[in-house]
Amino acid sequence: MNFYNTCPTGAAIAERIIISGVPCFIICRNPYPALSTALKRFHRQAEREVSHLPDILEDDEPRYIAYSKRTQSNGDDYPAKDVIFHLTGGGFFTHTIAGDLPFLIDWSAATESVVICPEYDLLPEHSFPVAINQITDVFCALSSGDTAPILGFRANKIVVTGESSGGNLASSLICKLCIEEIVDLNVLRFAKEQGQDFLYNEAEGFLFTPSLVASESLDNSKLNKLVEDNDHWKETQVVRLPDGLMLNCPVLNLCESISPSRVVNKDPILPSGFLTAISQAYLSASSASRDHPIVSPFFASDHL
Repeated sequence: MNFYNTCPTGAAIAERIIISGVPCFIICRNPYPALSTALKRFHRQAEREVSHLPDILEDDEPRYIAYSKRTQSNGDDYPAKDVIFHLTGGGFFTHTIAGDLPFLIDWSAATESVVICPEYDLLPEHSFPVAINQITDVFCALSSGDTAPILGFRANKIVVTGESSGGNLASSLICKLCIEEIVDLNVLRFAKEQGQDFLYNEAEGFLFTPSLVASESLDNSKLNKLVEDNDHWKETQVVRLPDGLMLNCPVLNLCESISPSRVVNKDPILPSGFLTAISQAYLSASSASRDHPIVSPFFASDHL
């Protein structure tokens, strides 16, 4: 979709690029030279990749038109810019970026920030936890400074917003960052020095979102190799929590249990049967419980 045709006069940037393998819309009401230059550079790179498409198709190794690995800089060499990290609604089946665009441009103008909307994978092809993992990857890339070479700026304050199912994903992101203790290698190194044995999920990939989960023991040799291979991480804070969270009609409970609000405010447009179908489809390929906080943030403990 060409969003230039839907932008009000004066909205100079509404671009679609790829961050950590995820398509993202970059919206800025008052663009500045560094961002414009970075986006042009990204598209030139994309054109070069496409021009070599026959060679790529003959290669068995997957490739992406994007920066997919950590850079040697944490973004300190780039100007700082506030970011609104917006997650659209659509019941996990569709995106509503076109409808959200007018108020997102207003937000950008009012706050002098850049709006970033990840176009996460949708149902029915992609169910939980694909979308939340993609969103976590993009957020971690923003907060760590990895996106600075792509965007021409490093993220200063990051406010996460979401509506409807996007509100579910926005609050799930916070729960995931806290529950899985997504941290930098400094924490792992400190744990090693203290003789603690943390658990690490290598399937998630430490390059983007190191997750401390009960899956595989990280012994000293693995930890040493991670630190040696990523020496530039030693003094870098990789992930931090958002500076703010704003939810609009969020879907926080995917359980089918009856609650007073569901009875009193029965929605004629979104009947309970439709919501049940979405919930079942969202968890169709996962054994996760519907009351897990990353699935239904309503059940997150108070300390989160």
